[in-house]
Amino acid sequence: MKCRERARLQNGCAAIRAHLKYALVESSYALAAARSGGQLPEDMWKRINEKFRLYGKFVDDLIRAAMKSGEIDPGLNRSALRMLIIGAANYTPEWYHRGGPLSVDQIADLLIRLIVRGVGTLD
Repeated sequence: MKCRERARLQNGCAAIRAHLKYALVESSYALAAARSGGQLPEDMWKRINEKFRLYGKFVDDLIRAAMKSGEIDPGLNRSALRMLIIGAANYTPEWYHRGGPLSVDQIADLLIRLIVRGVGTLD
């Protein structure tokens, strides 16, 4: 099933697409922040980390809503799922190259497929 067929997942899919577009096309800041976080002075890191936590709560709220509606298995560990999704999206700038074999939309499609349907062919 695609995102458009599941109301609660639509918001999550849109968030993934926006996250990847921002990280891969719109902002060098996102990559720099992810790469240098551990090297920042403590007071600066605290300010940035607060933004990361707010974003994590946003993603957690999307996951919680999809679980409540039955669109994501409510038996999954929501915290681990949130960190896996954000981690996968945040690591993408490490290997993505503009003009490479995949567009940002294709990468978003693949990440969404992993979340919604998985990649296996077994039932």
